[in-house]
Amino acid sequence: MKFWVTVISATVVLTGLATALSVWNPDLREAPQTTAATPGEATGPQPRLVPETTFENLTNVPQMKKGESVFKVTNEGEATLELTKGPKKCTCSESFVETTTLQPGESTNFTLKWDTQDRIGSHSLWADLMSNDPEMPKLRFSVNLDIRPEVLVEPSSINFGTVTEGRNVEQAVDIYSTLKEDLEVTKPVISSKGFAVKLVPIPKEKMESLGAKSGKRAIVSVADKLPVGFFEETLGVDTNAEGEPHRSVTINGRCEGAITLLPTQINFKMVPQETGTEKRVDIFARDLGDDGPLKVTNVEPKFLKYKLEQDGDFKSRWKLLVSVPTEAPSGPFTGRVVISDDKGKELIIIRVAGAVSDAKVAGT
Repeated sequence: MKFWVTVISATVVLTGLATALSVWNPDLREAPQTTAATPGEATGPQPRLVPETTFENLTNVPQMKKGESVFKVTNEGEATLELTKGPKKCTCSESFVETTTLQPGESTNFTLKWDTQDRIGSHSLWADLMSNDPEMPKLRFSVNLDIRPEVLVEPSSINFGTVTEGRNVEQAVDIYSTLKEDLEVTKPVISSKGFAVKLVPIPKEKMESLGAKSGKRAIVSVADKLPVGFFEETLGVDTNAEGEPHRSVTINGRCEGAITLLPTQINFKMVPQETGTEKRVDIFARDLGDDGPLKVTNVEPKFLKYKLEQDGDFKSRWKLLVSVPTEAPSGPFTGRVVISDDKGKELIIIRVAGAVSDAKVAGT
């Protein structure tokens, strides 16, 4: 019993002491309970950002085309709306907002500029518009581009295969558009005088199979005696396409005739720089006629060394020695050796390829 009396007495004393301290120091009194405001929670009249649309899908957009997509936004709130451009996806695009401050009821345009460059196929890009709308601080606008070449070439290159000297052969290439109704193809030029080119209409059946709206067919033919060996030339045409008006087509093949080469091209493969190397080509000229003796008129790359001479007492047999000297720069190389008659007419073209290594040869 004494124990409980003691506890009750102590409790009364402590309670009284706490009351006295609270009177003496008001900071110890219990503060009234309040709810902390949630960060970003709006109070009072607020702006409201409302877009007309946030996405645009564009089809059949030409390559090398620049354009823009415009999106209208309106402030449907009750306070001033502040706008700024935000991040964007692609370096090929730019964005800007016409008016950065909108009063209630006012509208402006957010523009996303784009450039298709040389892309092809589906390409998506986006840009963000930032605002002080507490419900929509960031709004993303997106554009999807279905990019197509404005001008197509079929085939993309012409391979004549093996052309027999003196034989008239021709190949066709179609230059057309599936986008333009009025594609113009003009000024066909070939890098070699050994070929001729003319433009004719593409047959109706072919136009339909290509899905072409307009275009021309270029007929490329062998117009003159070609040098024996491999050839690679370029056909170039101009068009009225907006983005990239010029188009080119590679022409290649090999010509054979009264002159025979063994081998038909030189492949040095990997050449040690400190030793160099040499290759031989045998030339059999059955009947040069008025072409006269042979001579080398051009060598690429210039560091190659060469020697051309008749092989023994046979006027129809020649040997060509081509070497990579020790002073040749390291790295891969391609080129050709051109052999002409004494009047400068090109008779033979020999391809050259290989690589020079600056690695030390074992044991040296």
